[in-house]
Amino acid sequence: TTTTTTITITKTMVSSLARVLLLASCATLLFVSAQDDAAAQEAAQQAAQEQQMPQALPGIDTVVVFPDVSDNRFALGGIGKLLIGVKNNAQATINITAVTGSLQSPFDLAYYVQNFTASEIGLVLSPGESASILYPFMPYHSLDPMMFHFSSMMLYHDSEEYHISTVFNQTIELFEPASDLDAKEVFTFS
Repeated sequence: TTTTTTITITKTMVSSLARVLLLASCATLLFVSAQDDAAAQEAAQQAAQEQQMPQALPGIDTVVVFPDVSDNRFALGGIGKLLIGVKNNAQATINITAVTGSLQSPFDLAYYVQNFTASEIGLVLSPGESASILYPFMPYHSLDPMMFHFSSMMLYHDSEEYHISTVFNQTIELFEPASDLDAKEVFTFS
């Protein structure tokens, strides 16, 4: 004998089954996404460990001054000067190879507005010696007059490894320089 079974599927059952399938697929996507995020974070940490930034050498002391300004305000399009005093209190001779600088957004330091040209230095300092380095930089004239974050780093090495010292890392203000053009002169030539 043969038995026939009839299955009746109602709209409610289809709707419930669809919800279960949707929830299961969302859970699968979240699980895969979490695995991808964890893998991405692990890969980023591993890359950071492999490419660690050189650190400052203990005993290398720096002091900075802007010789032409007293309030950290710089004219757009003008040449700014950063004077760096370096004292080698370490036990090793160092070779200062370059100084570089950049402007970043004051709201997001990962957003670089302008990278300044690195100045090659090539200065050797034995233990106990000191020197001064002048680093000129010029903010683009096309930037908006506002506050920016200015960072400057000194790159150097001893006989064993490379080092980087941050010599300045603060907010500065860029302003529009006063015009040499007089309104009276403009109307005189019209």
